Parts: sequence; structure tokens; C-alpha cells
Amino acid sequence: MTRRAYSDQDRRQALELYAEQGPAAASRATGIARTTISQWARRAGVVTVTAGNEEATHAAREQAAKLRAKVRPTLLARALDLIDRMDRPVVAYVGQHGKRVEYERPNAADCKHYATAAAALIDRLRLEEGEAIVRSEQVTSTDFDRQVAELVGQMKEQANLEAT
Repeated sequence: MTRRAYSDQDRRQALELYAEQGPAAASRATGIARTTISQWARRAGVVTVTAGNEEATHAAREQAAKLRAKVRPTLLARALDLIDRMDRPVVAYVGQHGKRVEYERPNAADCKHYATAAAALIDRLRLEEGEAIVRSEQVTSTDFDRQVAELVGQMKEQANLEAT
């Protein structure tokens, strides 16, 4: 790939547009790659006017905050509904002809799905409220085996204490 040579006038024009309108507009107007113009600007110490961008960003953030505020109660209500469903009767349609069957409670697999969905909604709610929800743990098989052995040992000790 050959490098294209730009005249000093091309560079000046691109940098003027960069300063006035930003890198994307300068690139569209001149046909010079945005990254090339940005590199020239960085080397020349030219900054772009960002007041319009800041206002637009601020307005977009405010709008997003309003929408998130509307969503939070819905997330909580849906999570609570899923939790409540674990104790409600369930209607299922089974067989080739879709016979209606009512169960007193959902089966274990359905309860697991309800709990998983509720947990996801609660995590999303906590995230929207600014709480950390990261759960990361790295345990090697050796560490896991050691932890299991420790727990078994503790259980044996407890059983010996209860036997005496």
C-alpha cells in the first residue's frame, strides 16, 4: 500500500476543519482519513471544538437517566413477579392435543428458570442504581480439591464432637 502525499495546503485545510468541526467532518470534507487528520492535529497541538459535542452528550445522558429511572420500578416488579411464580399454580398444555393440566407448583427446573431470570433482573437493577455486581472467582482444580478436603475434615471433626 502506497502512502499518499498531501500538500501543505491540504493539511492546513484539514486541520482548520478539524478545529472547527471535528475529525469526522474534516475527513468527509477533504477525503483524508480521519485517523490521518487526527495524527496531524495531535502533532500540531490542534484541538477540536467540542462544545456542541459536550452539549449533545449531556442531553443524551440526561435522557438516558430519565429512561433508566422509568425502567427501575419495572425491573423490580418483574423480578418480584418471577419470585412469586415459584409458589403459584402452573398451567401446562401437554400431549398431542394440548390437554390442559394444572400443577400445584412449578417443578424444580421451572423454579430454577424463574430464580435465574429474577437474579438477572435484580443484577440489572443494582447495576442501574450504581452498585457493583461483579462476581468473578478463579479457582483451580487443586484449590477446589483442597477446599473440599478441608470441609470434609471439618465435618468429620463435628461428627466426632457430636458422638462424644
